Amino acid sequence: MILSNLPTLTFFYILLAYFIGGITQGILGVGLITVVISLLSFVVDVKETIALVIIPTIITSFFQMINGNNLRKISIDTKFFLIFSTLIIIPGVILLKTLQSDLILIFIAILLFVNSSLFLSNRIISIPNHKSSIIQSITGSFNGFIIGLTSIYTMPFVFLLQSLKYEKEKTVQFM
Repeated sequence: MILSNLPTLTFFYILLAYFIGGITQGILGVGLITVVISLLSFVVDVKETIALVIIPTIITSFFQMINGNNLRKISIDTKFFLIFSTLIIIPGVILLKTLQSDLILIFIAILLFVNSSLFLSNRIISIPNHKSSIIQSITGSFNGFIIGLTSIYTMPFVFLLQSLKYEKEKTVQFM
């Protein structure tokens, strides 16, 4: 197991990273994965870091998903995105296994840089015909691949989210 061979200081650093990520997730509704991967990649190999975020991500996402009354509506609105996002995780994971950790870190850095730049520049990118099954399938495929490779689901997910224009409660539940 990943945690069994870690020095005590590294183990406490992992706990601190999760604490900071948890605070971010609690305040913003997002950020656990991004914060934890960013902080842990300094002391733990990125592939191990991605493995460390899988279970907490599933648990927090599950509770975030069931907390609200919009699950049925969200599922209907985004069914093709959700299906393809889930299916195409597998090729991303296969690439994760084959690529060197340095390349994965570069990809994560580019992803976070672009995401942060768009946010800081206050750019809202909408997807034309975002309700189209083809557009959702393509967007979901890209999203699933990125999730499989990095465990970060912000892009292109955020573009669909901006296109849907959900209110806050529905947005958090969808995420």
